[in-house]
Amino acid sequence: MLLGATSKMPQTLLTTANLAIGYANRILLQELNLQLQAGTITVLLGRNGIGKSTLIRTLAGLQPALKGSVRIGERLLIPRRNYEWLARQIAVTLTERPHAPFMTGYELVALGRAPYTNWTGRLTPTDHQQIERALSITDADELRNCPIEELSDGQCQKLMIARAIAQDTPLLLLDEPLAHLDLANSAQLLCHLTEYVRATGKAILMSTHQIELAIHKADFIWLIDQHNRLHSDMPEQLVLDNQIGDIFSGRQVFFNHFTGYFNFLPPNAARTIAACLHMSENSSYWLAQAFAKKGIRLLHKENAKWHIRQVHSSPHRFECQANEHIFETNVAGVVQLMLEQASLPELANF
Repeated sequence: MLLGATSKMPQTLLTTANLAIGYANRILLQELNLQLQAGTITVLLGRNGIGKSTLIRTLAGLQPALKGSVRIGERLLIPRRNYEWLARQIAVTLTERPHAPFMTGYELVALGRAPYTNWTGRLTPTDHQQIERALSITDADELRNCPIEELSDGQCQKLMIARAIAQDTPLLLLDEPLAHLDLANSAQLLCHLTEYVRATGKAILMSTHQIELAIHKADFIWLIDQHNRLHSDMPEQLVLDNQIGDIFSGRQVFFNHFTGYFNFLPPNAARTIAACLHMSENSSYWLAQAFAKKGIRLLHKENAKWHIRQVHSSPHRFECQANEHIFETNVAGVVQLMLEQASLPELANF
C-alpha cells in the first residue's frame, strides 16, 4: 500500500468454514473457506456436473452441508430453518422455468416482496418501487403485462432475476442466470448488475458458462478444477496462472491468455489451394475460415493461377479470375467454384 493511503476493508456478507458439499454417498467439494464481499460480483465457473448448482443450493440453505458451516454476517446458517429471516438475507434463482399459469410478468416479480408483506399480501408503495427498480435493472419493463406462459425462456429468466432483485436482500445467489440470454443481453445484464451491487453494497454469486464475460466483468471468480478443487481469486490472476486455460481448453478450442477469449483450432487441412488474394485482411481471414471448414488451407501466392479480388463497390463480394475467365460471387460461391475447378486436371496444382 502506498504511504499515506487509507483502505477500508469491504464488508463480508457470507463466509464458509471448512465446508464440504455433496450427497450422502458422494462428496463433490470440500475444505471450502470462502467469502462474498459487499459491492462485488463473484462468478462460479467449472465444467458440467462439477458441483456448481449444489454449492449454490447449500449456500442458500436449500440443502444441508456434509461438513463445516456457512455464516450470513455473524449468524450461522441452519438449513431449512429460520425461513423468515433467511428470506430477507438471500434471494435465489435456480435453473427451473417458473410454473406460473395466468400470472403476468409484474406479478411474478412481485413475489419477491413476499417476505415483507403481511398475511393479506397487499403491496405498499415501497413494494411497488422495488418492483419497478427490478424491472428496470433487468430491462424487463416491457414484459410487465405479458402472461408468463407466452414468454420465451430468456424473457422468463429476466423476470426471475428481477424477482430476486425485488426481494432486496444483501445476497443474491443466481444459478445460470445467463443460460437463456443471447450475448448482447447477457453483457447488458451483467453491466446493470455490476452497477446495482456497487450502488447498494450487495453481493452477487452467479454460476455461468459464459467464461469470457466472467473474465472481463466479474470482481472475483470461484473456479472449480477437474480435481474438484475450488480456486478463488481475481479473474486476471487466474488467467495469468493459466488456471482457466488448463480447465476449459480442449481439442478444438484453446484459451488465448493475451485477450481472455477462446479461439477455435482450425481443422486439419488435407490439402492446400493457392490463390493470389487482393482483399482486406479481414476478408482474407474469413475466406480462409470458410475453406478450413472443408479441410483446405487457403494459401496466398503471388504467381498463382487464380486471383481473387474484393469488389470495392460491394466489399462482401469477390471476383475470381483464372486465365480468361472472371466470375463475381460471394464467399460460398468462391469456395464452391474453386473446389470444382481444383478437381480438373489442368488446374490440379494451382
